[in-house]
Amino acid sequence: MSAPAAQIHCELECGEQCAVYEFKLTRIWPLNQKDREAKNAQFAKEHGLRLRFYRMGWCAMSDRQPVESAATSARNVYEVRRLLTIALECCGTHTRAVDPISECTFC
Repeated sequence: MSAPAAQIHCELECGEQCAVYEFKLTRIWPLNQKDREAKNAQFAKEHGLRLRFYRMGWCAMSDRQPVESAATSARNVYEVRRLLTIALECCGTHTRAVDPISECTFC
């Protein structure tokens, strides 16, 4: 594990998120480097972290990458199926907005 990642993980032992301020970020990615935010997000992902906030000239905030459980995945699938069912109930042919009160835009 790289030294910056180790430091972030160490700080996450005491809290839920870690801020790395610009003066430290410039050691890894110079201010004029292209796709700086994307590289920061990729770095976080590679080290089991998640970039929560980034503003050039200020800081990058990270937390631990959440582990999705099988139960959470099943709930997400159920929710998508429920929303699709609502969307198809208007006339059976066309879809409408997920809002159950709205009308089908094609009927």
